[in-house]
Amino acid sequence: MAEALTNPDERAVAFRAVAGSAGWFQRFASSFSAEAMSEGGQAADWIVPVLSGAWISAPTTVEKLLRQRWLSDPANDLRIWSAIQQASAWTDATLEMAKTGSAERQLRRFTLSRS
Repeated sequence: MAEALTNPDERAVAFRAVAGSAGWFQRFASSFSAEAMSEGGQAADWIVPVLSGAWISAPTTVEKLLRQRWLSDPANDLRIWSAIQQASAWTDATLEMAKTGSAERQLRRFTLSRS
């Protein structure tokens, strides 16, 4: 799996395999996943389903990655919102991320569209 996550031709498929797998997420959260989050662009987009699927097994790790890798950059606000809306239970930390900067605007838009 590690080899696939570094191969440009297999990387997207490898991240899809990691999504929803608690074991793969834990193994690669602080390495390949974190690096892809920092890359931005398509690589960061591939991580959204990975993070979304990890809320059940590793919510603290997901929150930490979101805070460390994406929260400071408004370009990631939609990615953050896409990931946190999949959380089954919001902690104070999750709520703070939703309220930070543009993420709060995304939350308002989402709430208004649901009204």
